[in-house]
Amino acid sequence: MKIRAAAFEYRRESGGFDCSVDDSYTLRLPVRELLTDLRLHWSGKGADFMDGNGELVAQDPTVHAPGPSALLLRADLLEELRRSKNLTLCWGVIGEKRVLSGRGNGPYNPVLRMSGAYVLGESGVTGFVKRILDDPNESPPEPRLLDTYRRS
Repeated sequence: MKIRAAAFEYRRESGGFDCSVDDSYTLRLPVRELLTDLRLHWSGKGADFMDGNGELVAQDPTVHAPGPSALLLRADLLEELRRSKNLTLCWGVIGEKRVLSGRGNGPYNPVLRMSGAYVLGESGVTGFVKRILDDPNESPPEPRLLDTYRRS
């Protein structure tokens, strides 16, 4: 089994020697293998990639709107590539939600953690996400599984 990344992170930070950079930003861009296999080329604008017909097929939407950096690919092209190369696409889900007090000295709010994994294979998307609550006010503080969302 060979594991390959679909995207890489491009980061540009301000505050260094390059004074032409006003703001820091992070982009998710397709790896070279994906560009070659899907015959994509950079549009010359932001993080937009086009196919041979000049249609937008991959992008990091944070170039155009605020939000978390992500690589979005047109689903039909990804599915065609998956089938033709006999690939299985997998991805992890990880997240955390915290509510912090103003001064850092309490009250201490519970922390919601999420983790899981998904796979896109012959039978479609399957996977799960668990939600776990860490409540520092409980004695003893113990992680509590709230629920598990499964897709099969």
